[in-house]
Amino acid sequence: MGSIWSSSDSSSLSSSSDLSVGDHIQQLIHKYPVMVFSKSYCPYSSKAKNILSKYNLDKNYHVLELDQLSSNADQYQTELGKLTGAKTVPRVFINGKCIGGGDDTMALEKRGDLERLLREAKAIKNMQSRLVEKVRSTLESVGVKTPRKLRQPKSDTSNKNKRHKILALVLAGGQGGRLDVLTEQRAKPAIPFGGTLRLIDFSMSNCRHSHLSDVWIVEQYEVFKLNEHLANGRPWDMDRTYGGLRVLPPFEVHDKNKNDDDKNDQSGSKDKSKEKDKKKNNNEKSQDNDDHGGFATGNADAIYRQRRLLNDFSPDLLLVLSADHVYKLDFRDVIDFHKDHQADVTIVTTKVPEGDSASRFGVVQVNEEGRVTNFEYKPKHPKSDLVTTEVIVYDYPKLMDTLEQLADKGELKDYGEELLPNLVKEGNVWEFRLNSYWRDVGIPESYWKASMDLILKKSELHLDDPEWPILTRSTQRLPAHLLDSARFENSLISPGCVIGGTIIRSILGPGCIVDAGAIIRDSILFDEVHVEEGALIERAIIDENVFIGKGATIGVGEKKDLTMIGRRVQISPGSDIPAGEKIPPEKEED
Repeated sequence: MGSIWSSSDSSSLSSSSDLSVGDHIQQLIHKYPVMVFSKSYCPYSSKAKNILSKYNLDKNYHVLELDQLSSNADQYQTELGKLTGAKTVPRVFINGKCIGGGDDTMALEKRGDLERLLREAKAIKNMQSRLVEKVRSTLESVGVKTPRKLRQPKSDTSNKNKRHKILALVLAGGQGGRLDVLTEQRAKPAIPFGGTLRLIDFSMSNCRHSHLSDVWIVEQYEVFKLNEHLANGRPWDMDRTYGGLRVLPPFEVHDKNKNDDDKNDQSGSKDKSKEKDKKKNNNEKSQDNDDHGGFATGNADAIYRQRRLLNDFSPDLLLVLSADHVYKLDFRDVIDFHKDHQADVTIVTTKVPEGDSASRFGVVQVNEEGRVTNFEYKPKHPKSDLVTTEVIVYDYPKLMDTLEQLADKGELKDYGEELLPNLVKEGNVWEFRLNSYWRDVGIPESYWKASMDLILKKSELHLDDPEWPILTRSTQRLPAHLLDSARFENSLISPGCVIGGTIIRSILGPGCIVDAGAIIRDSILFDEVHVEEGALIERAIIDENVFIGKGATIGVGEKKDLTMIGRRVQISPGSDIPAGEKIPPEKEED
């Protein structure tokens, strides 16, 4: 923390130099990147100082306690009132500009803007770099040679201290066909998780807590429900005038040839019309390889299609995220690592989750330094158990140059097919290891396992952490109503539920009704599911607004395959839905 000014400090700076109070204030706010005019007993002053003390401001942070001045305290407040429009304390200045008082400082911090302002003022130090340097110096002082991971690069260090413009890009456009009936009528990122959350909440909350001020989402499939949940970024305090959340829907790229053909049609040229028909037939045959309209064919293609908007923003670093993973991560650590290594690409990696297969992912091999030496995309015979988490930091100019080259050669698809293999060959791709919980929930079995982990492995998958909460668009419901006949065993019951039956190792979304005598075991029920008396459900995923009649059995039998029932399906009383059955949702009315 910086220094606290007493009356003797003030007199030595102002009275001895015959400065007026107004001039002294100007001198202070322009000399120090962070300047606080405070009163030691004021709770609002304490609020602002406590918030600022969280940051590594070092000597750039100064406080003048007005109540400890020998004289002129009232004059300071009068001059501050003229300067800022308010005489109250605290008055907090960053980079010579007043940001307000204690509540204003807290609001800026909640929105993630305070750290940005401090970094712009060059007031905040890189805590990770300072810690690394301290460890390195300590080890080398006793003759221990530190590995590269504990050192700053010995090459040009100017890039490390450069303030980078960072954009987070969440790829939320995939249809998610592998989740079968769950994604027939909704985008995969909008799938519920843990009763009250949605899958996209993990990426968005990680961005929010990492204080990333610009987050864009690329959409493509079933956008209405997803946008309804995003609510313009409000759940994550990203609904602001400057920066915050921006949604990028799919659009048709301008096709010059199409316009030329339209002009030829208007001129009445029969020969040109025949030529146009020939072009049209050829285009229909190669539609999947054409970037003029239609859906993107993969995440690399999705990024490239948005290049005009991305180029207008012109970030230095592009943080690319998927929206179907369950994890917590401070992206600032990854970004600092990327900058410290002056990498072209930094891939966040992890060991294959228990019960999963490396063949589902991009598989990475690294050397002792952490440099990526080989990358294979969904190989049949993986050479490593180290996989990508689809959290990737790119040097933006390098990324776009590479995409342009690949687009000239043919079709762009997923990042793992051409983009990353080409960048790895150039030798400046690094891994950032994630050693905490992570799971890709893009297939039913993995989704079910992550849900069971939430119940059975809460120490590993802790989503109630007040320091890193997973934020969401709240459901406004009363607490669950548990009837006398209800019985529970290690389950999660959401608000609005009315429970009279038996719930064992299961998760129920908001508004579910389970009548007395019904049994639900090892299952996940989405919102507003009604299970009548005598029904038995085992190892199943039941989508929202499903009705299950009296005495029906779902998922019962020797088979261990998951049973899945789509939205608004009505299961008749006494029905038997065998294990592994997948019932599609009822069609929505036009």
